[in-house]
Amino acid sequence: MFCPTCGAEFKPGFAECNECLVPLVDQPSETPEKATSVVRPLGWTAGLLAVYHALAYIPLPILNPAAFDDLFFTFERGGILALGVMPFIIGFFLVELLSLLTPWGRTAREDGSRGRRTLNRWAVKCSLVVCLVQSFAGTYSLESMMTADDVNLVASPGIFSRLLGIASMTAGSCAAFILCNVITARGIGNGFCLIFVIGTLRDAIYNFQVLRKESELTHTADSLLVLVLAVAAVFAALLLRRNVYSLADADHRSLLSRLPAIPQSVFPIAVAYGLLNLPTALIMLQGQMPEQDVIGPTAYLAGLALAVPVLGYAALRLFSSRARIEHNLPNVVPAEDFSPLLWRRFWLTTVAMTLAVVFLTAMEVYYYAGHFLLGTVGIALVVAAVMDLIGEWKFRRRHPDAEVLAELDNVHLAHLIETHLTEHGVACQIKALHFRSLFFFLGPIYKMSVLVAGDRLDEAREWLDNLEPRIL
Repeated sequence: MFCPTCGAEFKPGFAECNECLVPLVDQPSETPEKATSVVRPLGWTAGLLAVYHALAYIPLPILNPAAFDDLFFTFERGGILALGVMPFIIGFFLVELLSLLTPWGRTAREDGSRGRRTLNRWAVKCSLVVCLVQSFAGTYSLESMMTADDVNLVASPGIFSRLLGIASMTAGSCAAFILCNVITARGIGNGFCLIFVIGTLRDAIYNFQVLRKESELTHTADSLLVLVLAVAAVFAALLLRRNVYSLADADHRSLLSRLPAIPQSVFPIAVAYGLLNLPTALIMLQGQMPEQDVIGPTAYLAGLALAVPVLGYAALRLFSSRARIEHNLPNVVPAEDFSPLLWRRFWLTTVAMTLAVVFLTAMEVYYYAGHFLLGTVGIALVVAAVMDLIGEWKFRRRHPDAEVLAELDNVHLAHLIETHLTEHGVACQIKALHFRSLFFFLGPIYKMSVLVAGDRLDEAREWLDNLEPRIL
Protein backbone atom coordinates (compact mmCIF):
# COMPACT_ATOMS: atom_id res chain seq x y z
CA MET A 1 0.00 0.00 0.00
CA PHE A 2 1.07 3.61 -0.58
CA CYS A 3 0.86 6.79 1.52
CA PRO A 4 -1.74 9.18 0.00
CA THR A 5 0.49 12.20 0.85
CA CYS A 6 4.02 11.30 -0.30
CA GLY A 7 3.41 8.05 -2.18
CA ALA A 8 5.84 6.02 -0.02
CA GLU A 9 5.09 2.31 0.27
CA PHE A 10 4.11 0.97 3.67
CA LYS A 11 2.64 -2.17 5.17
CA PRO A 12 -0.90 -2.31 6.58
CA GLY A 13 -1.22 -1.70 10.28
CA PHE A 14 1.23 1.21 10.68
CA ALA A 15 -0.16 4.26 12.47
CA GLU A 16 1.88 6.77 10.46
CA CYS A 17 3.98 6.98 7.31
CA ASN A 18 7.71 6.41 7.91
CA GLU A 19 8.63 9.10 5.35
CA CYS A 20 6.33 12.06 5.94
CA LEU A 21 4.96 11.02 9.38
CA VAL A 22 1.39 11.72 8.25
CA PRO A 23 -1.10 9.72 10.35
CA LEU A 24 -2.68 6.90 8.38
CA VAL A 25 -6.10 7.15 9.98
CA ASP A 26 -7.70 4.81 7.47
CA GLN A 27 -5.54 1.88 8.52
CA PRO A 28 -6.84 -0.46 11.23
CA SER A 29 -4.84 -0.48 14.47
CA GLU A 30 -4.78 -4.26 14.55
CA THR A 31 -4.31 -6.56 11.56
CA PRO A 32 -3.95 -10.31 11.19
CA GLU A 33 -0.30 -9.76 10.21
CA LYS A 34 0.40 -7.85 13.41
CA ALA A 35 -1.37 -10.39 15.56
CA THR A 36 0.53 -13.22 13.88
CA SER A 37 3.86 -11.44 14.36
CA VAL A 38 3.35 -11.46 18.13
CA VAL A 39 1.66 -14.84 18.49
CA ARG A 40 4.34 -16.75 16.56
CA PRO A 41 7.31 -15.80 18.81
CA LEU A 42 5.10 -16.27 21.86
CA GLY A 43 4.33 -19.79 20.64
CA TRP A 44 8.03 -20.52 20.17
CA THR A 45 8.81 -19.27 23.67
CA ALA A 46 5.99 -21.16 25.37
CA GLY A 47 6.64 -24.35 23.43
CA LEU A 48 10.39 -24.44 24.03
CA LEU A 49 10.01 -23.59 27.72
CA ALA A 50 7.56 -26.51 27.96
CA VAL A 51 10.16 -28.74 26.31
CA TYR A 52 12.79 -27.57 28.81
CA HIS A 53 10.43 -28.25 31.69
CA ALA A 54 9.65 -31.74 30.38
CA LEU A 55 13.34 -32.59 29.89
CA ALA A 56 14.04 -31.57 33.47
CA TYR A 57 11.86 -34.42 34.74
CA ILE A 58 13.74 -37.11 32.79
CA PRO A 59 15.90 -38.89 35.39
CA LEU A 60 19.50 -39.84 34.81
CA PRO A 61 19.74 -43.42 33.47
CA ILE A 62 22.19 -44.37 36.25
CA LEU A 63 19.72 -43.76 39.07
CA ASN A 64 17.96 -46.54 40.92
CA PRO A 65 14.20 -46.27 40.19
CA ALA A 66 13.44 -47.57 43.69
CA ALA A 67 15.53 -44.86 45.31
CA PHE A 68 13.28 -41.86 44.73
CA ASP A 69 9.70 -41.00 43.98
CA ASP A 70 9.82 -37.25 44.54
CA LEU A 71 9.65 -35.42 41.20
CA PHE A 72 10.97 -32.25 42.83
CA PHE A 73 14.10 -34.15 43.80
CA THR A 74 14.35 -35.43 40.21
CA PHE A 75 14.04 -31.90 38.89
CA GLU A 76 16.69 -30.55 41.25
CA ARG A 77 19.44 -33.16 41.30
CA GLY A 78 18.66 -36.38 39.49
CA GLY A 79 17.48 -35.18 36.06
CA ILE A 80 19.46 -34.92 32.87
CA LEU A 81 19.23 -31.12 33.24
CA ALA A 82 20.80 -31.24 36.70
CA LEU A 83 23.58 -28.89 35.57
CA GLY A 84 21.30 -26.62 33.57
CA VAL A 85 23.16 -23.84 31.77
CA MET A 86 25.52 -23.16 34.68
CA PRO A 87 28.57 -24.70 32.91
CA PHE A 88 28.00 -22.33 29.99
CA ILE A 89 27.60 -19.35 32.33
CA ILE A 90 30.98 -20.25 33.88
CA GLY A 91 32.61 -20.88 30.50
CA PHE A 92 31.44 -17.59 28.99
CA PHE A 93 32.46 -15.73 32.13
CA LEU A 94 35.99 -17.18 32.03
CA VAL A 95 36.43 -16.24 28.37
CA GLU A 96 35.03 -12.78 29.08
CA LEU A 97 37.68 -12.31 31.76
CA LEU A 98 40.29 -13.51 29.26
CA SER A 99 39.06 -10.94 26.74
CA LEU A 100 39.46 -8.16 29.29
CA LEU A 101 42.82 -9.17 30.76
CA THR A 102 44.85 -10.30 27.72
CA PRO A 103 45.99 -8.44 24.58
CA TRP A 104 44.57 -11.23 22.38
CA GLY A 105 41.19 -10.94 24.07
CA ARG A 106 41.06 -7.15 23.84
CA THR A 107 41.95 -7.35 20.13
CA ALA A 108 39.09 -9.80 19.59
CA ARG A 109 36.64 -7.56 21.46
CA GLU A 110 37.60 -4.62 19.26
CA ASP A 111 37.19 -6.64 16.06
CA GLY A 112 33.43 -6.24 16.02
CA SER A 113 31.13 -9.13 15.17
CA ARG A 114 33.96 -11.31 13.83
CA GLY A 115 35.92 -10.99 17.07
CA ARG A 116 32.81 -11.66 19.13
CA ARG A 117 32.15 -14.86 17.17
CA THR A 118 35.71 -15.99 17.91
CA LEU A 119 35.23 -15.35 21.62
CA ASN A 120 31.90 -17.18 21.56
CA ARG A 121 33.49 -20.25 19.98
CA TRP A 122 36.17 -20.35 22.67
CA ALA A 123 33.49 -19.83 25.33
CA VAL A 124 31.54 -22.86 24.08
CA LYS A 125 34.69 -25.01 24.10
CA CYS A 126 35.54 -23.87 27.62
CA SER A 127 31.95 -24.55 28.70
CA LEU A 128 32.14 -28.13 27.44
CA VAL A 129 35.24 -28.69 29.60
CA VAL A 130 33.36 -27.27 32.58
CA CYS A 131 30.44 -29.61 31.72
CA LEU A 132 32.72 -32.63 31.86
CA VAL A 133 34.26 -31.59 35.18
CA GLN A 134 30.94 -30.77 36.84
CA SER A 135 29.20 -33.88 35.51
CA PHE A 136 32.03 -36.08 36.80
CA ALA A 137 31.76 -34.44 40.23
CA GLY A 138 27.97 -34.79 40.18
CA THR A 139 28.08 -38.45 39.19
CA TYR A 140 30.70 -39.23 41.81
CA SER A 141 28.60 -37.44 44.44
CA LEU A 142 25.44 -39.37 43.52
CA GLU A 143 27.27 -42.67 43.97
CA SER A 144 27.87 -41.86 47.62
CA MET A 145 24.26 -40.86 48.35
CA MET A 146 21.59 -43.06 49.92
CA THR A 147 17.94 -42.60 50.77
CA ALA A 148 16.50 -42.69 54.29
CA ASP A 149 15.84 -46.42 53.71
CA ASP A 150 19.55 -47.05 52.96
CA VAL A 151 18.95 -47.54 49.24
CA ASN A 152 21.75 -46.45 46.90
CA LEU A 153 20.77 -43.69 44.50
CA VAL A 154 22.98 -45.14 41.77
CA ALA A 155 21.89 -48.62 40.72
CA SER A 156 25.29 -49.99 39.65
CA PRO A 157 28.24 -47.79 40.70
CA GLY A 158 31.34 -48.19 38.56
CA ILE A 159 33.25 -46.84 35.58
CA PHE A 160 30.45 -47.54 33.09
CA SER A 161 27.93 -45.81 35.35
CA ARG A 162 30.18 -42.78 35.67
CA LEU A 163 30.72 -42.50 31.93
CA LEU A 164 26.97 -42.79 31.31
CA GLY A 165 26.26 -40.15 33.96
CA ILE A 166 28.86 -37.78 32.52
CA ALA A 167 27.48 -38.23 29.00
CA SER A 168 23.87 -37.72 30.15
CA MET A 169 24.57 -34.58 32.20
CA THR A 170 26.74 -33.06 29.47
CA ALA A 171 24.12 -33.78 26.80
CA GLY A 172 21.41 -32.29 29.02
CA SER A 173 23.41 -29.12 29.60
CA CYS A 174 24.10 -28.77 25.86
CA ALA A 175 20.38 -29.28 25.14
CA ALA A 176 19.51 -26.52 27.62
CA PHE A 177 22.06 -24.20 25.97
CA ILE A 178 20.60 -24.86 22.52
CA LEU A 179 17.02 -24.37 23.73
CA CYS A 180 17.92 -21.03 25.30
CA ASN A 181 19.56 -19.82 22.08
CA VAL A 182 16.58 -20.89 19.96
CA ILE A 183 14.20 -19.08 22.34
CA THR A 184 16.31 -15.93 22.02
CA ALA A 185 16.43 -16.17 18.21
CA ARG A 186 12.81 -17.11 17.51
CA GLY A 187 10.81 -16.24 20.59
CA ILE A 188 10.11 -13.25 22.80
CA GLY A 189 12.74 -12.53 25.42
CA ASN A 190 16.21 -13.86 26.09
CA GLY A 191 16.16 -17.63 26.64
CA PHE A 192 18.83 -17.60 29.35
CA CYS A 193 17.04 -14.85 31.26
CA LEU A 194 13.75 -16.73 31.04
CA ILE A 195 15.26 -20.00 32.25
CA PHE A 196 16.83 -18.18 35.18
CA VAL A 197 13.59 -16.39 36.05
CA ILE A 198 11.48 -19.54 35.76
CA GLY A 199 13.85 -21.45 38.05
CA THR A 200 13.85 -18.59 40.56
CA LEU A 201 10.06 -18.27 40.56
CA ARG A 202 9.62 -22.05 40.76
CA ASP A 203 11.73 -22.16 43.92
CA ALA A 204 9.82 -19.21 45.36
CA ILE A 205 6.44 -20.84 44.65
CA TYR A 206 7.63 -24.09 46.22
CA ASN A 207 8.79 -22.26 49.37
CA PHE A 208 5.51 -20.34 49.49
CA GLN A 209 3.49 -23.57 49.27
CA VAL A 210 5.57 -25.15 52.03
CA LEU A 211 4.90 -22.18 54.30
CA ARG A 212 1.16 -22.21 53.61
CA LYS A 213 0.87 -25.94 54.38
CA GLU A 214 1.48 -25.09 58.02
CA SER A 215 -1.65 -23.40 59.31
CA GLU A 216 0.27 -21.28 61.80
CA LEU A 217 2.55 -20.01 59.00
CA THR A 218 -0.21 -19.00 56.57
CA HIS A 219 -0.19 -15.40 57.76
CA THR A 220 3.61 -15.39 57.62
CA ALA A 221 3.60 -16.59 54.00
CA ASP A 222 1.06 -13.97 52.93
CA SER A 223 2.88 -11.09 54.62
CA LEU A 224 6.21 -12.28 53.21
CA LEU A 225 4.70 -12.26 49.71
CA VAL A 226 3.57 -8.65 50.23
CA LEU A 227 7.08 -7.71 51.36
CA VAL A 228 8.65 -9.32 48.28
CA LEU A 229 6.23 -7.42 46.02
CA ALA A 230 7.12 -4.16 47.80
CA VAL A 231 10.85 -4.72 47.19
CA ALA A 232 10.05 -5.61 43.57
CA ALA A 233 8.23 -2.29 43.23
CA VAL A 234 11.36 -0.48 44.47
CA PHE A 235 13.52 -2.08 41.79
CA ALA A 236 10.89 -1.45 39.11
CA ALA A 237 10.86 2.25 40.03
CA LEU A 238 14.66 2.41 39.87
CA LEU A 239 14.81 0.71 36.46
CA LEU A 240 12.00 2.79 34.96
CA ARG A 241 13.59 6.13 35.83
CA ARG A 242 16.86 6.45 33.92
CA ASN A 243 18.90 9.65 33.96
CA VAL A 244 19.77 11.36 30.67
CA TYR A 245 23.50 12.04 30.27
CA SER A 246 25.25 14.33 27.79
CA LEU A 247 27.94 12.76 25.59
CA ALA A 248 29.94 14.16 22.68
CA ASP A 249 30.99 12.09 19.66
CA ALA A 250 34.07 12.42 17.45
CA ASP A 251 32.41 15.24 15.46
CA HIS A 252 31.76 17.15 18.72
CA ARG A 253 28.03 16.62 18.34
CA SER A 254 26.13 16.50 21.61
CA LEU A 255 24.25 13.27 22.32
CA LEU A 256 21.70 12.68 25.06
CA SER A 257 21.96 9.05 26.14
CA ARG A 258 20.09 7.10 28.82
CA LEU A 259 22.81 5.07 30.51
CA PRO A 260 22.12 2.14 32.91
CA ALA A 261 19.48 2.93 35.51
CA ILE A 262 21.50 1.23 38.30
CA PRO A 263 25.09 2.23 37.43
CA GLN A 264 26.68 0.01 40.11
CA SER A 265 24.50 -3.02 39.21
CA VAL A 266 23.27 -5.50 41.85
CA PHE A 267 26.73 -7.05 42.08
CA PRO A 268 27.51 -5.34 45.44
CA ILE A 269 24.48 -6.99 47.07
CA ALA A 270 25.51 -10.47 45.94
CA VAL A 271 29.11 -9.95 47.11
CA ALA A 272 27.96 -8.54 50.46
CA TYR A 273 25.85 -11.63 51.12
CA GLY A 274 28.71 -13.87 50.04
CA LEU A 275 31.25 -12.21 52.35
CA LEU A 276 28.95 -12.32 55.38
CA ASN A 277 28.09 -15.99 54.77
CA LEU A 278 31.73 -16.95 54.17
CA PRO A 279 32.57 -17.88 57.81
CA THR A 280 29.63 -20.30 57.98
CA ALA A 281 30.52 -21.76 54.58
CA LEU A 282 34.14 -22.37 55.68
CA ILE A 283 32.98 -24.24 58.78
CA MET A 284 30.60 -26.38 56.71
CA LEU A 285 33.42 -27.23 54.28
CA GLN A 286 35.25 -28.80 57.21
CA GLY A 287 32.34 -31.18 57.66
CA GLN A 288 30.88 -29.39 60.67
CA MET A 289 27.47 -27.82 61.12
CA PRO A 290 27.56 -24.67 63.29
CA GLU A 291 25.11 -24.88 66.17
CA GLN A 292 24.42 -21.15 65.97
CA ASP A 293 25.05 -18.30 63.58
CA VAL A 294 28.72 -17.41 63.33
CA ILE A 295 27.69 -13.79 62.82
CA GLY A 296 24.81 -12.61 64.97
CA PRO A 297 21.70 -11.07 63.38
CA THR A 298 22.53 -7.52 64.46
CA ALA A 299 26.12 -7.76 63.24
CA TYR A 300 24.89 -9.35 60.00
CA LEU A 301 22.50 -6.46 59.31
CA ALA A 302 25.15 -3.90 60.20
CA GLY A 303 27.55 -5.64 57.86
CA LEU A 304 25.03 -5.45 55.01
CA ALA A 305 24.35 -1.76 55.68
CA LEU A 306 28.09 -1.04 55.49
CA ALA A 307 29.16 -3.47 52.75
CA VAL A 308 26.53 -2.61 50.12
CA PRO A 309 27.51 1.12 49.83
CA VAL A 310 31.26 0.37 49.97
CA LEU A 311 31.06 -2.38 47.36
CA GLY A 312 28.67 -0.22 45.37
CA TYR A 313 31.30 2.52 45.17
CA ALA A 314 33.88 -0.01 43.94
CA ALA A 315 31.43 -1.38 41.37
CA LEU A 316 30.61 2.13 40.13
CA ARG A 317 34.31 2.82 39.52
CA LEU A 318 34.61 -0.51 37.73
CA PHE A 319 31.44 -0.38 35.60
CA SER A 320 30.27 3.18 34.99
CA SER A 321 32.97 5.75 35.76
CA ARG A 322 34.05 8.36 33.20
CA ALA A 323 37.16 6.29 32.48
CA ARG A 324 35.04 3.18 31.87
CA ILE A 325 32.69 5.06 29.52
CA GLU A 326 35.63 6.41 27.51
CA HIS A 327 37.17 2.92 27.34
CA ASN A 328 33.92 1.23 26.27
CA LEU A 329 33.02 3.99 23.82
CA PRO A 330 36.13 5.31 22.04
CA ASN A 331 35.60 8.69 20.35
CA VAL A 332 32.77 9.42 22.77
CA VAL A 333 33.47 11.84 25.62
CA PRO A 334 31.11 12.45 28.57
CA ALA A 335 30.13 16.08 29.11
CA GLU A 336 31.13 18.12 32.15
CA ASP A 337 27.87 17.40 33.97
CA PHE A 338 28.34 13.64 33.60
CA SER A 339 30.04 13.01 36.97
CA PRO A 340 27.57 15.01 39.11
CA LEU A 341 24.61 13.28 37.48
CA LEU A 342 26.28 9.89 37.85
CA TRP A 343 27.00 10.37 41.54
CA ARG A 344 23.51 11.67 42.18
CA ARG A 345 22.10 8.56 40.56
CA PHE A 346 24.54 6.35 42.46
CA TRP A 347 23.47 7.68 45.85
CA LEU A 348 19.77 7.39 44.96
CA THR A 349 20.11 3.74 43.93
CA THR A 350 22.50 2.92 46.80
CA VAL A 351 20.19 4.27 49.48
CA ALA A 352 17.16 2.54 47.95
CA MET A 353 18.92 -0.82 47.53
CA THR A 354 20.58 -0.72 50.96
CA LEU A 355 17.27 -0.01 52.69
CA ALA A 356 15.57 -2.77 50.70
CA VAL A 357 18.32 -5.32 51.49
CA VAL A 358 18.52 -4.50 55.21
CA PHE A 359 14.76 -4.35 55.68
CA LEU A 360 14.08 -7.59 53.79
CA THR A 361 16.87 -9.42 55.65
CA ALA A 362 15.74 -8.07 59.02
CA MET A 363 12.19 -9.28 58.42
CA GLU A 364 13.47 -12.70 57.36
CA VAL A 365 15.67 -13.02 60.46
CA TYR A 366 13.46 -11.53 63.18
CA TYR A 367 9.90 -12.03 61.93
CA TYR A 368 9.88 -14.88 59.40
CA ALA A 369 12.26 -17.17 61.33
CA GLY A 370 14.67 -17.52 58.42
CA HIS A 371 12.02 -18.26 55.77
CA PHE A 372 12.29 -16.41 52.47
CA LEU A 373 10.73 -16.52 49.01
CA LEU A 374 13.24 -14.60 46.87
CA GLY A 375 16.58 -13.05 47.65
CA THR A 376 17.07 -9.36 46.93
CA VAL A 377 19.19 -10.04 43.84
CA GLY A 378 16.63 -12.57 42.59
CA ILE A 379 13.84 -10.03 42.97
CA ALA A 380 15.80 -7.44 40.98
CA LEU A 381 16.58 -9.86 38.15
CA VAL A 382 12.99 -11.11 37.91
CA VAL A 383 11.71 -7.52 37.72
CA ALA A 384 14.28 -6.66 35.04
CA ALA A 385 13.38 -9.73 32.95
CA VAL A 386 9.66 -8.94 33.15
CA MET A 387 10.29 -5.34 32.09
CA ASP A 388 12.37 -6.54 29.13
CA LEU A 389 9.54 -8.88 28.08
CA ILE A 390 6.94 -6.12 28.30
CA GLY A 391 9.15 -3.77 26.27
CA GLU A 392 9.70 -6.32 23.52
CA TRP A 393 6.00 -7.24 23.45
CA LYS A 394 5.03 -3.60 22.90
CA PHE A 395 7.72 -3.11 20.25
CA ARG A 396 6.67 -6.16 18.25
CA ARG A 397 3.04 -5.01 18.33
CA ARG A 398 4.05 -1.64 16.90
CA HIS A 399 6.49 -3.16 14.40
CA PRO A 400 5.31 -6.56 13.14
CA ASP A 401 8.32 -6.90 10.81
CA ALA A 402 10.93 -6.40 13.55
CA GLU A 403 14.37 -7.83 12.73
CA VAL A 404 17.57 -8.33 14.73
CA LEU A 405 20.20 -5.74 13.82
CA ALA A 406 23.07 -6.92 16.05
CA GLU A 407 23.96 -8.92 19.14
CA LEU A 408 25.71 -6.95 21.89
CA ASP A 409 27.64 -7.53 25.08
CA ASN A 410 28.57 -3.92 25.84
CA VAL A 411 25.81 -2.28 27.91
CA HIS A 412 27.03 1.27 27.28
CA LEU A 413 27.27 0.63 23.54
CA ALA A 414 23.68 -0.65 23.58
CA HIS A 415 22.52 2.66 25.03
CA LEU A 416 24.61 4.58 22.49
CA ILE A 417 23.14 2.62 19.57
CA GLU A 418 19.67 3.21 20.97
CA THR A 419 20.40 6.95 21.11
CA HIS A 420 21.81 7.13 17.56
CA LEU A 421 19.03 5.08 15.99
CA THR A 422 16.38 7.17 17.72
CA GLU A 423 18.05 10.35 16.43
CA HIS A 424 17.90 8.90 12.90
CA GLY A 425 14.20 8.11 13.30
CA VAL A 426 14.76 4.34 13.47
CA ALA A 427 12.65 2.72 16.16
CA CYS A 428 14.61 0.14 18.14
CA GLN A 429 14.32 -2.13 21.16
CA ILE A 430 17.21 -3.72 23.07
CA LYS A 431 16.31 -7.23 24.23
CA ALA A 432 17.51 -8.12 27.75
CA LEU A 433 18.90 -4.61 28.33
CA HIS A 434 17.56 -4.24 31.88
CA PHE A 435 18.60 -7.76 32.83
CA ARG A 436 22.11 -7.45 31.39
CA SER A 437 22.67 -4.00 32.93
CA LEU A 438 22.36 -5.62 36.37
CA PHE A 439 25.43 -7.77 35.49
CA PHE A 440 27.48 -5.62 33.08
CA PHE A 441 30.39 -7.77 31.82
CA LEU A 442 29.94 -10.28 34.67
CA GLY A 443 27.08 -12.01 32.83
CA PRO A 444 28.31 -12.44 29.25
CA ILE A 445 25.94 -15.27 28.41
CA TYR A 446 22.98 -12.90 28.89
CA LYS A 447 23.44 -11.14 25.57
CA MET A 448 21.44 -8.23 24.18
CA SER A 449 19.83 -8.10 20.75
CA VAL A 450 18.98 -4.86 18.91
CA LEU A 451 15.54 -5.05 17.27
CA VAL A 452 14.64 -2.55 14.55
CA ALA A 453 11.71 -2.15 12.17
CA GLY A 454 12.21 -4.39 9.14
CA ASP A 455 11.77 -1.59 6.62
CA ARG A 456 14.69 0.32 8.18
CA LEU A 457 16.98 -2.70 8.65
CA ASP A 458 19.29 -1.98 5.69
CA GLU A 459 19.64 1.65 6.70
CA ALA A 460 20.43 0.68 10.29
CA ARG A 461 23.00 -1.90 9.15
CA GLU A 462 24.76 0.65 6.97
CA TRP A 463 24.90 3.09 9.86
CA LEU A 464 26.14 0.41 12.27
CA ASP A 465 28.93 -0.64 9.87
CA ASN A 466 30.34 2.87 10.08
CA LEU A 467 29.96 3.17 13.83
CA GLU A 468 32.92 3.51 16.16
CA PRO A 469 33.69 1.77 18.45
CA ARG A 470 33.67 -1.71 16.98
CA ILE A 471 33.23 -3.35 20.38
CA LEU A 472 30.05 -5.40 20.03
